[in-house]
Amino acid sequence: MTLKERCQAGEAKLEHVSNALLDPRPEILDHCEAELQEVIAILSEPADSSALPAVSGRPVPSDRNDLLRLRRRIRMLVLQVQNAINLCQGWAQLGLSQGYTDQGRPVLPPSEPQASFEV
Repeated sequence: MTLKERCQAGEAKLEHVSNALLDPRPEILDHCEAELQEVIAILSEPADSSALPAVSGRPVPSDRNDLLRLRRRIRMLVLQVQNAINLCQGWAQLGLSQGYTDQGRPVLPPSEPQASFEV
């Protein structure tokens, strides 16, 4: 698979992950993690020997646009993933708390000690 083909395949998977993150739930994040592992595998594959660049291991200039487009897609996806993580963490805080203070911090319920060490 050429670098161009790997970039296109990776970009298609990233688009799929991006669409899935429009409904960020913990199970969706788990699915997206698996998809991103596949993207890493695709991009880590060695290039076809017929498609090796002439300059010692460096991409050829014709691959530049594909690499830049892939980089832009990854940067946008990073923002989406961070948003989804923040949302899920907020849900977890709401589940463990009794609301938020005026400063935006969670109010944790008072808890009783789990064990007594009185003699």
